[in-house]
Amino acid sequence: KDTFLKSQESSGTTLNNNPEKEEIQNDIPKEEKAKGKKRAASPEGLLKPVKLDKSELYKVPTNEELSHLKETENLFHSNLLRLQIEELLKEVTLKNRKQRIEAFLHEISTLLNNVPEVPARDITDQSWLPTGVKVPILQLPFKVKGKFHFLPPVEVNVVGSYLLGTCIKPDVNVDLAVIMPKEVFQEKDNLNQRYHRKRALYLAHLAQHLAETNRFGSVAFAYQNGNHLKPIVLLQPQGKLGEGGETLTCFYFLSFSPILPTLPFFFPSLPTLPSFLSPS
Repeated sequence: KDTFLKSQESSGTTLNNNPEKEEIQNDIPKEEKAKGKKRAASPEGLLKPVKLDKSELYKVPTNEELSHLKETENLFHSNLLRLQIEELLKEVTLKNRKQRIEAFLHEISTLLNNVPEVPARDITDQSWLPTGVKVPILQLPFKVKGKFHFLPPVEVNVVGSYLLGTCIKPDVNVDLAVIMPKEVFQEKDNLNQRYHRKRALYLAHLAQHLAETNRFGSVAFAYQNGNHLKPIVLLQPQGKLGEGGETLTCFYFLSFSPILPTLPFFFPSLPTLPSFLSPS
């Protein structure tokens, strides 16, 4: 019996020491094993549920939340569609670029207001334009009566999508309306495209003056809605607008003074076409 009890005691000690031996054999210390158990109990990267009180859980929605839900139901018909539109607007809406755009627009306005005056001369005498500057209109017939007198613009106004806050990136387009003074026009400018030719000459002189400043990446002519009687100028600053590589293009249009439509040749009751071209 004594020998049997001794053998049991020895076997009990060996059984108690087996886990340590197995850990040493497998080269796994106790601390790492304990850590592994903790990781299994609370894995990383999972969000724990927030416990709310019954008062917060069954709280009555506010007016803003009700209007938000009503807009989602009536306008978007789906919460997913609304989320997609909101994410899209975050990507295309201008945020931190407005200061640079406004500084660029102020620079253009000061340059346009400081364009030198050109004395009055015949509309066919275009020797005052530098060589290489083309008038962006088809001048046919070329020999037309009338005088052209260049004066600085009356106003330079921002119009279009940028003014309304609907301008988007990456291609940012800003529209400028340049108002011509009424002293540029004469009584019979409705004949033989004299008004359109004066408008094109005015635009060519402005573009040539802006190109000489070397402050712009490009200065080019274009046509509004493909109409060759309405040329415009495209201006782009040097470099990019921001870190995302956005480009800025300024379209500036020419318009006459608000006092100008009171002149008699703008009334539709007067004959503005020759008799053989009139519908009667």
